[in-house]
Amino acid sequence: IDKRFDEVDKRFDEVDKRFEQVDKRFDEVDKRFEQVDKRFDEHDARFDALAKKLLDHDEQFVSVRQEISLLRQEMLTGQDEMLTILHRLDQERAATISWIRRVETQGEQNTKAIEKNTTDIADIKRHLRMN
Repeated sequence: IDKRFDEVDKRFDEVDKRFEQVDKRFDEVDKRFEQVDKRFDEHDARFDALAKKLLDHDEQFVSVRQEISLLRQEMLTGQDEMLTILHRLDQERAATISWIRRVETQGEQNTKAIEKNTTDIADIKRHLRMN
C-alpha cells in the first residue's frame, strides 16, 4: 500500500508539476493579454482624440456653411440692387434717346423755319427794295 501511495504521490507530483507548467504558461498568456489590453487602451485614447477632432471639424464646417450662406445672401442682395440700378439706367437711357430725338426733330424744324424766314425776309426786302 505504501508503494501504491508513493506511486500515486509521484503521479500527483507529476500532475502538480504539469499544473505549475500550465500555470506558468497561463501567467505568460496573461502578461501578453495585459500588453494587448494596454495597446487597446492606447488605441482607445487615440480614437477618442480623433473623435474629438472630428467633432471640432464638424462644428467648424457648420460655422463655415453659415458664413457661406450669409455671404451668398449678401451677394444676391447686391446683385438685386445692381439689377435695379441697371433697369433704372436702361429706362433713363431710353428716355434720354427719346428726348434727344425730339430735340433733333425740333432743331430740324427750327432750321427749316429759319431758312424759310430768311427767304421770306429776303423776298420782303426785295419787294421793299431795301437792298
